[in-house]
Amino acid sequence: MLWVSCPFIQRVPSGTIIDHSCIDLTMVPVSAIQNAKSTLRIAYGHTSHGSQITTGMNGLVAFANGSGLEGEFSAYANLFAWNADGSGGALCLEDSPFAGASDLGNPNLTAWEAATLTYLNSNADVNVVIWSWCGQVSGASEAQIANYLSLMNQLETDYPGV
Repeated sequence: MLWVSCPFIQRVPSGTIIDHSCIDLTMVPVSAIQNAKSTLRIAYGHTSHGSQITTGMNGLVAFANGSGLEGEFSAYANLFAWNADGSGGALCLEDSPFAGASDLGNPNLTAWEAATLTYLNSNADVNVVIWSWCGQVSGASEAQIANYLSLMNQLETDYPGV
């Protein structure tokens, strides 16, 4: 049944990947959601296009709290709640917390790196950083993309726990 509802679920040594093709959210174990909420401290940088994620998360909270999910999920109010500090058992997701950059291309294609360094050096508890592109990547050259990948690789090397 799991494979029918979520045809692209992958079993990997470190866990299970459920991607955008999964149409049955109840196939995600409540324990996995609770574990994510208790262990992840996320900083998310984006502009308008990136707000689709947080808007969707707000919609998911309303849907789930409005009896949109059945079974085990119906016993948990605010199971999908999120806020900037993780208070009240919510997922900790700091929305657009970076000074000096709004997304991966704003104000330019490299400002995000310094903004990330500054932020991580002041927020050692953060263990996930997410950045989104707006439209700038479509006009980026191969050299600019290579530079982005190099900067990102260096951040991954310098902050292996993130």
